[in-house]
Amino acid sequence: MDFLIIAAYLALLCLIIWLFLIRPRKPFADKISLLLVFVGVYTFAFGILAQTQILEQLATLAADMTSPNLWRFVRGNLSFLSMLSGAVYVAAEPIKTPYSAAYFLEIIILIFFVLLSLIYALVHIFIIAPLSYIFYLIVSVPVNAITTSTSDISFSIGAKNISIKNIVSANAVSTKNLLIAFQTIGLTLSIKVIALFRENKKKNTGSAANKALAAEQELKSPFYG
Repeated sequence: MDFLIIAAYLALLCLIIWLFLIRPRKPFADKISLLLVFVGVYTFAFGILAQTQILEQLATLAADMTSPNLWRFVRGNLSFLSMLSGAVYVAAEPIKTPYSAAYFLEIIILIFFVLLSLIYALVHIFIIAPLSYIFYLIVSVPVNAITTSTSDISFSIGAKNISIKNIVSANAVSTKNLLIAFQTIGLTLSIKVIALFRENKKKNTGSAANKALAAEQELKSPFYG
């Protein structure tokens, strides 16, 4: 079973690499930035939601969805998608109590909602989940190192004593997601800046080469001098 999960994950990862990084004839900076945006937006929203009451009752699910363990990660994401499909099914139920005066308008909005949910589910399965797992695997190393450490550092702010270990342990899901969000934002900006400098350098080099060529042609001209 573990082999099948790993094989399926690697197959999805290879598909993403081919579709987004190899196949398109665009600058590499644009292609990698698009994937980083997907992960960054998802993890930022996830990190914010993890601090609300929405996910307080789903703490185990949130922990699974950010786990470095691939089996738990797959289980958590499939459970999340099952809940999403359940919510769509309940919302799309045609029998309502009571009926609204804007019933037909609600049907149109619900159809749009169902389509958006279906699109998001596909994007989540084939893009967000495979890519985000790599980042969860990376950020879990420092987070687990802090939560399992035998030492701790505390800071006093006003009358409160704040423990680094306790903060990270109590907010492991948000910490992982926000770390990934800030990392992807930083990587995207760095890639864009580097690509911009390279583009300007090429333009300057091309301009200098054109000037040198023009000067050489002018010297060779029989009308020169």
